[in-house]
Amino acid sequence: QVGGVMFINLGKAAGVRIGDFFEVRRRAGPRLNAADTADDVMAVAQIVRVGDKSSTIKLVRVLDPDIRAGAPVVRIATLPS
Repeated sequence: QVGGVMFINLGKAAGVRIGDFFEVRRRAGPRLNAADTADDVMAVAQIVRVGDKSSTIKLVRVLDPDIRAGAPVVRIATLPS
């Protein structure tokens, strides 16, 4: 849900900073007895804590709540320094 937190395996070593925005995306692929999935946005989140190799993100917009462990994340914006 909006306001929930998740953890990602990107941190300072990858250039992540507090305030950066990320998209949580669905992996494209086939599904059994259903239409194939596309690489689309599931949620938008903002970085609230940064460690060396991991970070905490807070969900600010959820489009599909079926987010699973290992979902890819993509940086979409960074705040000016």
